[in-house]
Formats: sequence, C-alpha cells, structure tokens
Amino acid sequence: MDASQFNFQLLYDAFRNNDDTYVRGVWSTIAAVLVAVGWLLTSETTREFLRKSDPSRRLALFGILVAGIIHLLVLVQVWEVSARLTTLLASDPYVRKQQLEPEYYQQFTVPTRYVVVSGLLDGTLFVVLGGLVHACGRRPRRARATDSA
Repeated sequence: MDASQFNFQLLYDAFRNNDDTYVRGVWSTIAAVLVAVGWLLTSETTREFLRKSDPSRRLALFGILVAGIIHLLVLVQVWEVSARLTTLLASDPYVRKQQLEPEYYQQFTVPTRYVVVSGLLDGTLFVVLGGLVHACGRRPRRARATDSA
C-alpha cells in the first residue's frame, strides 16, 4: 500500500466513522429521551418526587437543557466534519489517480437536511421532556365548591 492509498484509507475510514457517530448519536438520543418521557408518564413516584423537590426539578430541567445543547453542538460538529472530509476526499490524489466515483465515498456524507431534521426532532423531544418535568412542579388544582355541585 503506497502513501497516497494509505492517506485515502485514513480519510475513508474517518468518513465512515463520522457517519456512524451521527447515526448512533441520533438514535441513542431519541431512545434515551423516549425512555425518560415514558418513565415520567408511568411513574407516579417520580412525578411526586419532582413535584415536592423544587431543587431536583430545576436540576433536571437544567440537565435537559444542557443535554439538548450538547446534542445540537455534536450534530453540527458531525456535519462540519462530514463536509470537510468530503472536500478532502474529492481532492485526494489517490481518488483522482484511481478515478473513483464520488458515490464511492459520498454515501457517508451527512447531509444538511438530515442534521436539520434530527435537530428539530430531537429538539422537540427535549422540549416535551422538559415540559413534562416542568408540569410535575404544578400543584394539582383543587375543586371549587361550585364545581362539585
């Protein structure tokens, strides 16, 4: 394996790993947030704890906000790395020498639309989770005397 082929292989492997990072990150985030939403919806004990413990509820909301921001930053970073690797591979001497079609390596490109859709979907899930945690802090409404009559 000559140096140019070795360099191409490094870039190609980095491209594949970046795509794997994107796919794993999106799906594991969706799974984790859905598990948390399900837990809040089905666990009276958890809801009661969050209702009674204002500091815990605030900490949970802060954690959800931080996790959402970090997730968004990771999505953007994966997209930027994908764009950079696409450019590097397109100008790689081995790719030109072997006349490799762009489809060979561009299958691992993370398109902008994927990042936008992932950000919107995951962001919505984070908002739903935060809304549920916030709703746990509300005191139940008491029935008024006129309501029961």
